[in-house]
Amino acid sequence: MSAEMIPGQFIATEKELQTEFGAGRSTIRKVLAELVEEGWAVNVPKKGVFVGRGIRSNQSNTVAFIENGSYVQTLLGGYFEHLVFSENLKIERIGQTADYPFAYALQRVLDGDYSGAFIWGFAIDPDDVVLSQLTRSLPVVALDHKIGKSDTDLVRFDHERAGYELASHLIQQGCRRIGITGMLDTLETTVARIQGVMLACFAHGLQPNPEDFQFISTSGDTSAKLGGLQNLLRQSNRPDGMVILHDFLASPVVETALRCGLNLPNDLKLGMIGDDFSIAVDGVGMTAVRFNWSALSQEAFALLKERLSDLQRPSVVRTLPFELIVRGSCGAFDNLQESRTDLPLRKTFSYSNPWRVQQTLPRTHGR
Repeated sequence: MSAEMIPGQFIATEKELQTEFGAGRSTIRKVLAELVEEGWAVNVPKKGVFVGRGIRSNQSNTVAFIENGSYVQTLLGGYFEHLVFSENLKIERIGQTADYPFAYALQRVLDGDYSGAFIWGFAIDPDDVVLSQLTRSLPVVALDHKIGKSDTDLVRFDHERAGYELASHLIQQGCRRIGITGMLDTLETTVARIQGVMLACFAHGLQPNPEDFQFISTSGDTSAKLGGLQNLLRQSNRPDGMVILHDFLASPVVETALRCGLNLPNDLKLGMIGDDFSIAVDGVGMTAVRFNWSALSQEAFALLKERLSDLQRPSVVRTLPFELIVRGSCGAFDNLQESRTDLPLRKTFSYSNPWRVQQTLPRTHGR
């Protein structure tokens, strides 16, 4: 006889189990005690025994952080180090390079001695077997997006709303044809951002044009493919506004637009999702959706502490707000002098418009 039971489901009483399986009372008690010890059952005084999540208590004072060394994850690592130190814990960062296989990182945590783990999933198709074993062995908090099909706590931002608000802002600045560029992948964050942009267009009575969706990268691709975007921007009938889905690809987008002879923001208004790169044209910064990574780390750590105090509670999802930073690339105004003191120095790109060279000439051919 076999059956599947879900966490929180009541397990039959000792007497009922004796009758069902024909076993003695001592045997039933021993089995239940072993299930409780392994985390597969929870003994609630005066109520009975319930199905658990398979997570056992671990007295280790070390928390793992699986990451791949990007700017954002380097920030998170620093935030986590400060947070765990305040609780007399320590954090071990695993991976830290883009070349470190995600499966190796998962296996390393599974084989190690950790009380919990923060994981930024950087593999499109993680090993579900290893991942399932890991999430059944210790508390895991996923960062920004889900990890495969695993059932973990998750802290994220509202990426659909981010795409919606950024596209809506471009429309409010006069754009009537919104394009999309960036990386095309299967992460729900990217899909949500695209959906948000399209919903904003519909809400403002605009019809998105599939020809204006020019992705320049895919997951795992280390170089931007700019031919399609360049062809689009050289057309007279081109978008007048574009949402860049990922801030780390904003620089090649700006360079492509300038190579096409466009004046930013007069000919093309831009906004990017993410604000972890500093990009300016003639001193005018990029309008961007800013995510608060410090807040994400604090919420993730709070979830981990909750799970450590109650290993059997159901997994939860926490969604954090974001901030729209309006700078001149959207056409709202000419310039904004802004200094960020909340984060370490970002990678900076500075450009000049073609009109800077031709500004003394008659603009009979300009837009």
